[in-house]
Amino acid sequence: MNILVGVIATFICKALKAPDGVDATKPRDYEVEAGDLGVRDVPGLVEGVKAT
Repeated sequence: MNILVGVIATFICKALKAPDGVDATKPRDYEVEAGDLGVRDVPGLVEGVKAT
């Protein structure tokens, strides 16, 4: 259902010639290191940690 809403909204925006906007994503938005604020290990996905 969500994909249908997205497709319809895209067609409507294109038909109304709405501006595409600017992608403000920066490479640092994707970089995270162990120990950074808010970063937790995921058991079973981290080497050396056994899944329970």
